[in-house]
Amino acid sequence: MLSGLVSERASLALHVEACRSVFAPIRRLPVELLAEIFEMGSSELLQLLNSDTPSRELDRVARRDLLELSQVSCYWHKIAIGTPKLWSQIASKISLWGNSSASPNTYISLLASSLTRSGDHPLTIRIGINSHDLEARPVLELLSQHARRWQDVWLWADRDCGQYLASVRGNLPILKNLRLGHDLWDGVDIFEVAPALKSVLIAARTESVQGRIPSLRIPWPQIRTFTFNDLSGMFAATGLLLAQSLCIGAAFRFHLRGHVRDIPPVSPWPRFASDIESLTLQLGLDASPPVQKLALGQIFESLTLPYLQCLTVVPKDENHSAPVWHQGNFSSFALRSSLHNHLTSLQLCVEITDKHLPRVSLITSVAWKT
Repeated sequence: MLSGLVSERASLALHVEACRSVFAPIRRLPVELLAEIFEMGSSELLQLLNSDTPSRELDRVARRDLLELSQVSCYWHKIAIGTPKLWSQIASKISLWGNSSASPNTYISLLASSLTRSGDHPLTIRIGINSHDLEARPVLELLSQHARRWQDVWLWADRDCGQYLASVRGNLPILKNLRLGHDLWDGVDIFEVAPALKSVLIAARTESVQGRIPSLRIPWPQIRTFTFNDLSGMFAATGLLLAQSLCIGAAFRFHLRGHVRDIPPVSPWPRFASDIESLTLQLGLDASPPVQKLALGQIFESLTLPYLQCLTVVPKDENHSAPVWHQGNFSSFALRSSLHNHLTSLQLCVEITDKHLPRVSLITSVAWKT
């Protein structure tokens, strides 16, 4: 009898716990809020990292995070599987497929499943791919079938991948943010027609286009923010030259890193004008202070920005020292661009002498931060 009571008590305890679970606060959350929580939990897996492994890649493409959530209860299964927004983020590093336990066909099937479950929801796409990958063509052609839903796109790809994206041209009605890496940018025209495109970022090495203005065919008049991240490891004007393609009201961000031993005192950089209203220079030059000073000086010497309202000069990241200020060339740039008439924001994180700091304020006549 005693053992029976003990068994019944255990059963009742399990029943009570089940009842508590039914009335748990998380079960009373609206579906929309619970879906947002699910989405937040997925963000880490969807990041493309240098430390990615084939196992992590398979989890990412299969959306194991959502599949595990779907197994908690029937209610969670309905939300995890049936909410298109949760499946609208597509992320993959195709180069890892060859070392995976799963076949390429399995990966493509998993991508197709995510695209189907995402319904008509706008897509966020992050893809690292090379035209030499055997799966490059089927993957890009599969994604191209959903081009009308592309909203936020990050493609790290070589130029030859463009041939598999031909059907995308003229079929990008809601594309707002575009980020291109490697060399899928110079001379490529597939993004030339994109009526909603406002923000573009290019991360590339510029050795192949030295000595000329890169041919980036995008709808320049409508671009509001353009970022060029120069990965060449050199001190070159190539990316900066693209600023002259932007129109009034646009912001240009120039991220430059490189190992610079020496710079000629006479700038080899071409001089040009641009109508941009905001310029951010993030510099990560590994060089002596005198060379760093000449480098920043050459940038100022090359520019005329008659509509500039906001100027920022900072180090590229915490691993690089602050740029060394070139007062002479900045003064000429400020006068040439009439900064005293329209500059409203100046943010400097630079090495500058006490002597030169007041002169910056006098030239620009703005409230500045250092």
